Amino acid sequence: MDKKPFTHFRKGQRLSASEYNRLTDIASGLVRSLHTLGFADSTGFHTRRQPVPSLSTYIKIFAVQSEAAGDGVYDCYEQTLDATEWDDTAGDPKFDDLDAVEVEVLNLAEFNPEAEYVAHLAAGDLIVAWQKTDDEGNKRWIGVPFRQGAQGAGLRNAYCKDDAGAGSTIVCYLDTDGTGTEITVNCSISNGSDLNTASRRLKGGTGTPPTGGDRLAVYKVGDTWYSAEGFDTDEECVCTAL
Repeated sequence: MDKKPFTHFRKGQRLSASEYNRLTDIASGLVRSLHTLGFADSTGFHTRRQPVPSLSTYIKIFAVQSEAAGDGVYDCYEQTLDATEWDDTAGDPKFDDLDAVEVEVLNLAEFNPEAEYVAHLAAGDLIVAWQKTDDEGNKRWIGVPFRQGAQGAGLRNAYCKDDAGAGSTIVCYLDTDGTGTEITVNCSISNGSDLNTASRRLKGGTGTPPTGGDRLAVYKVGDTWYSAEGFDTDEECVCTAL
């Protein structure tokens, strides 16, 4: 800014063009520093407020479609919030694909992946993302993930519907015993493949609908539910008194 002091004018003196231009430049700079645009005409100096950019200009929500070439990077579709589903109580998704244009998005939770890489996210997971310019001038999308069905916490409660049978899966009620959404939970069994010969022996509830089923901590990856608890095989023996 020009630090030359302004001159106080006496009656009869006229403002020079250079002094007028300097005053206008200073006033315009002050106004713009307040995020206001202005212009001067014969009637004086006029201002108008600059529009404030919407938050959606900087932050977008994407849905994972598949893994991209780089570790921790996913091909995604931008999402729109579905107004008709806002009050839905039937379990319908709240977001829809804006279009079928693939956008690469880095999951910040995978900013330093292992050499033997395994993707953390699956199709349908959401990422809240914003743009950042890399060290070569490329604009990249980076963001924070929300895994499908995990509600941000990861682990949820499930209650066994029936007694454990052959095989490594069991049908459970999610969140609420007897009335929750039915899910199939995959279990890891050491030295075996059947839950009905594993410890602990899972038991379902009784009644209609059944309640009192054993509780499991479960988590979801993509569309598949897994038990956070591991199982081991056991053997039932008949004991006799000596």
